[in-house]
Amino acid sequence: MEVMDRIETLEYLKNKWSKDERLVVSRYSDGEYLLMNNMAGHVAESSSKLMSNLLIKAISMPGQLVCINYLKPHNTARNDIWCRVQEYLSQTGGQDIYGCCNWNVYDFSNDNELLAKLFKGNVLLVAGLADEASDFFKDIQPNMAFYKTPSKGAVLKYKEIRSDILSICDKYKTIIFACGPISKVLTADFIDRCECNLIDMGAVLNAILNMTNKWPMSWAKGVDIENQIKKLCEGIV
Repeated sequence: MEVMDRIETLEYLKNKWSKDERLVVSRYSDGEYLLMNNMAGHVAESSSKLMSNLLIKAISMPGQLVCINYLKPHNTARNDIWCRVQEYLSQTGGQDIYGCCNWNVYDFSNDNELLAKLFKGNVLLVAGLADEASDFFKDIQPNMAFYKTPSKGAVLKYKEIRSDILSICDKYKTIIFACGPISKVLTADFIDRCECNLIDMGAVLNAILNMTNKWPMSWAKGVDIENQIKKLCEGIV
């Protein structure tokens, strides 16, 4: 079992994109680890059990690059919580190779090369921030469509969301999911149901929309968010 670092993961994805190969990418980290082990205290018990079962099934689905946390030397030396998170996720997923879940943050913080390409063409964005994203992208990417998910308890609407997207997925080159843990489940669901790219984007969408206050992201503190947004937009148009 191999876990690529964020640079290796980004290069791997860019290489596939350059060869016009389909991208199916999901991202799992400590939040999913807690949900999969029913340890997310802020989630209602009924939602937690359902989410746990769905995530455990989704992470083991073949045909996707599952991205998990990459261990740095200090994590290994301390044998800290991140070691347990990676061990659990990699063993539960049963994949031969894993990417680093921070590839998207790394790209946004630097060249925005792949992210800009992912937003081009006929794209469907599935997100709790769909309204805000629609306003942001309206003059940048006119071929982009939006599907709004509940900002809380999206798992309780899971079957409805899946059915809605299934009815329209063939219209798009890429579907980007940014709707919390259910993104991973939907990514896995559509591997065999459509031919488009499936990207679990995560909360980096908040940074793209300059809404880092909506979700705590420690990595964003050292990044010139407005400058990186400008780079992304220039790469899309």
